[in-house]
Amino acid sequence: MFFLEFMPDSKIVFSATLAAGLVLLPGLASANCTGNSCRNVKIDRIYVRNTDDIYINTTGDETQLNCRPIQGKYIALRPSHRQFDQVYSLLLSTKLADKDIWIRVVNAPTADCALSYVVME
Repeated sequence: MFFLEFMPDSKIVFSATLAAGLVLLPGLASANCTGNSCRNVKIDRIYVRNTDDIYINTTGDETQLNCRPIQGKYIALRPSHRQFDQVYSLLLSTKLADKDIWIRVVNAPTADCALSYVVME
């Protein structure tokens, strides 16, 4: 950069470190979903359709999970889940309280993402 030519060496190092940090931070923020879970994410959207499933979208990147996100971004809470009412209640509470959540999905690389369990962080 032009302004770096006139700065003392210590300021150049600090400026370069700060610039690198600002460039890398957005990538770290979206890397909350990996493998079979999304950790430290917020509920972005709860989508209730005229089908039985309830779709959940988080602030993480669901495409990084070991399953196929529905419509490229949703995890399904199936009505057959043994704790359906409790899980749905926790999802709504987490959304309303704007709290972080940990969502674990069923590990199924060739199937749609289905919720296994949730933990309010």
